[in-house]
Amino acid sequence: MGRRELQQELERLETESAGRPVKPPRTFAERLFGWLRATRHPIRAVAMAMAALALAWGIATSSGLSAAMLGAVAGVAVGELLARTKTRLIALVIGILALSGLGWWFADFVTEVRVIPAAIGPGAALGLSSVLRFFVLALAVTGTSRVIAARHKALIGIELAVVGASVASMFASHREGVIARPLWLSDWAWQHGYDPADVLLTIGAISVVVLASLLIAESERRVTLASLGGLGVIVLLAMLLLQVEGLPTPEANSDLGLTESQIGDPPKPSEDKGNGPGGQDSKDQSEGQQPKNPQDNQDGGQGGGQQQQQQQQGGGQGQQQDQQQQQQQGGQGQDQQDQQQQQGGGQGQDQQDQQQQQGGGQGQQDQQQQQQQGGGQGQQDQQPNLDQQPSEGTKPAPMAVVLLGDDYSPPTQAFYFRQDAWSHFNGSRLVAPVRPDVDRDIIRRFPSRPLNVPEVPPEALHTTVHADVVLLAKHAQPFALESAISMKPEANPNPQRFLRAYSSVSLAPDYELEQLMGHAPGDPSWTDAQWQFYTTLPDDPRYRELANELIEELPEQYGDDPFMRALAIKLWMDRELTYSTSERHAGVAEPTGDFLFGNRIGYCVHFAHAAVYMWRSLGIPARVGTGYHVTEDQRRGSTIVIRGGDAHAWPELYLEGIGWVILDIAAEQNLDPPGTPVDDDLAELLGEMARNETDEEGEAGEDPIEQRNFGRDVTFGFLFVLLIALVLLYAAKIWRRVVPRHAAQKHLPRVGYRAAIDLLADAGLTRRYGETREAFSRRVHARAPSLASLTSMHVAAAMGDPSVPIAERPEFDAKVWRKGLAGLRGELPLSAPLWRRVLGILDPTTVLRAR
Repeated sequence: MGRRELQQELERLETESAGRPVKPPRTFAERLFGWLRATRHPIRAVAMAMAALALAWGIATSSGLSAAMLGAVAGVAVGELLARTKTRLIALVIGILALSGLGWWFADFVTEVRVIPAAIGPGAALGLSSVLRFFVLALAVTGTSRVIAARHKALIGIELAVVGASVASMFASHREGVIARPLWLSDWAWQHGYDPADVLLTIGAISVVVLASLLIAESERRVTLASLGGLGVIVLLAMLLLQVEGLPTPEANSDLGLTESQIGDPPKPSEDKGNGPGGQDSKDQSEGQQPKNPQDNQDGGQGGGQQQQQQQQGGGQGQQQDQQQQQQQGGQGQDQQDQQQQQGGGQGQDQQDQQQQQGGGQGQQDQQQQQQQGGGQGQQDQQPNLDQQPSEGTKPAPMAVVLLGDDYSPPTQAFYFRQDAWSHFNGSRLVAPVRPDVDRDIIRRFPSRPLNVPEVPPEALHTTVHADVVLLAKHAQPFALESAISMKPEANPNPQRFLRAYSSVSLAPDYELEQLMGHAPGDPSWTDAQWQFYTTLPDDPRYRELANELIEELPEQYGDDPFMRALAIKLWMDRELTYSTSERHAGVAEPTGDFLFGNRIGYCVHFAHAAVYMWRSLGIPARVGTGYHVTEDQRRGSTIVIRGGDAHAWPELYLEGIGWVILDIAAEQNLDPPGTPVDDDLAELLGEMARNETDEEGEAGEDPIEQRNFGRDVTFGFLFVLLIALVLLYAAKIWRRVVPRHAAQKHLPRVGYRAAIDLLADAGLTRRYGETREAFSRRVHARAPSLASLTSMHVAAAMGDPSVPIAERPEFDAKVWRKGLAGLRGELPLSAPLWRRVLGILDPTTVLRAR
């Protein structure tokens, strides 16, 4: 025992004899917790200063940033000092806010009066005003939160929320998949081979740990095992309920059902039990429905009806049911798709000819009957309920990246990426069909091998465009530049960031609008049932009446031209309709009629339906196309970043020799706020990732940057530090055991006694709080008798006569100490079980608990 320890022991005995409570000796863990509590205010001040820096970053100069940080530190100090007074809390809060308001007024006063700018200059006056504003604002926020949290410990969460929100705001620009922001973090991460999302997730995890540590340090009670267990349960629930593995997937708030997450409720049924115009219960056909055989009005003109009968027949409905199952599972391989489609009673796109002959298990007559009746029954169960939600998202979340392989500029200055077509009228609205003889230019499953569309559009006035598509979000089915003729899978250039990749070949439009005049509507090879299918519309004469009224203004030479008729209707809609995603026209049997003959305020789905219905009323085959619409000014080189807000629906009409022509509605009046422009850095970065160019060699011939995981590297770094700590603890433990054999004679009582209590700590025997060494030796005498003599020699070495030479004092005799330690080692097997001693030997922290 050293002189300092002896003095502390004497003071403790005096305190105990005087009747005052004994302050027990503190373990290493208690000292660490005490240090954390003692430094909680500086740590809080630093955290608040960093929070102020994060909030003011980008909106303040360097002097303003410094003022915000100083104001935060001053607020913590002022709030803590005021909280220790006896003044009422409400008075303290009002005082802090009043003082801050006075400072804000003085900041305005600096720039309003002429004396100060004239004395120090206008620039200096503006700078002083800015410094005062940031200082008093930070002082008000941190001071108020500190005084409230100091008076009411339960409200410390306010401070933690301020810090957490500030950290989140610094990286808010990275949201919605904008992985190129913030630039200072993104550039550093990519240069070192890290994904910025990994860095942000790691920073968030570290921030949570720091905030939790501050919360624990604020508590005056010891942390119990039950508290730690409850924290573990919360973490386990979070891991089970939240996505804690992998990178977050961008989602759009609404995207026309193009992604799997947007498949919503089925459309509302029609009032006539599903029999739309031209169905079994609808005898009166619209004038614009012009089947080639008038007899079809009686025999097969059931455009949207007989859904239950079709479901019983099963001819072709399996394809769409299987597609929905594939969408929920996130996509399947080709073999599974084919197997599912065969089991469901339908076939894939490349097996439609066989399906037309077999009818999904029925004869040729039943198949023809089903084709005449229409084919939208399966789709109705999964069509997104667009009447209940806005059509287009406004979030900038990137959904996909398209790399054009050819230098192509669309004639309309906009790229249309078609994913699906809604051509079947189900009595209430248009939905995607499942009958095999219509919309054969749509590929409705992701390719696992090269796929070709069954019906290639005419090549006239079209040009071939190759493109690669990589998806960042799950989609219900593939999309491609209009009009796709083939698709094939491609290797994923970055599986950590992208979900899948495929390439497409399209016959894209390459014509001027004048070249579309003079073409007849429809395809001469269509059957009467197909004509009936593409010209079915609601049994509402107002569509025909309005369409006739609009085409009356055409010059006589263009009065019978299908394209000019459609164009006249489109131009009128451009002038008269108003765009707004907040107007949904929900809760009505026929939303399009409520829109067109009501306030005429809606969005792209309403526009497309209204145009298709009026075109069909004039005998022009038409449908609604869905997918993404990207203007050409958003293209960056050959890279097109498709975002959730680019989801769109548009009307299409079919012209002989041309195919499906997109004639989109562009309302001149728009009530929605403008969207955010494409981030150039994000487009460049995603384009490089899609081309797999981010790891190419630099100009100087450097080695490629190895892609690394930031969270994994931080974890390994923490584990390395932990390993170093364990090595040091084991080294200290071994050293304390062997040092008595090599220690100098004057140090032998100290290191020998230390080795003895280490042996006892391994066996689970340690001193209690306030227990003297002698009392400890008496308590464990029955289990370790040799400790009494070792303790006596240890005390005698500290309290003996220092004038007596060490060689003449037995408490410094090495042989006696070695004999006593050997005896103690022999007694431990009798006082503690083997498993307890093994655990003690393996436990490196016993050197911290021994005292």
